[in-house]
Amino acid sequence: MSLVAVGAIAGVVLTSAVAALGVVGVATARRLVLGSPIRYVSVLNAAEATAPGGAVGLGIGTVTTLPGHYTLEFDTGERVLIEA
Repeated sequence: MSLVAVGAIAGVVLTSAVAALGVVGVATARRLVLGSPIRYVSVLNAAEATAPGGAVGLGIGTVTTLPGHYTLEFDTGERVLIEA
């Protein structure tokens, strides 16, 4: 194998490695700056959850017991933050 061929192969490998590191770096930076995407999970049916007086009751389940901040979003666009 000639020295030119070895240099060409090394150049392609090096260029690919730098490009891959760039992609990983951009993805990591976006995740750190923007945070994780918002997930919408339906945990209740509004007709079943509304109690007398307008109170909302959430059942205990695998989704409602995970740690974190949760928001109830109503049809009017209002949001209510639920904390621990």
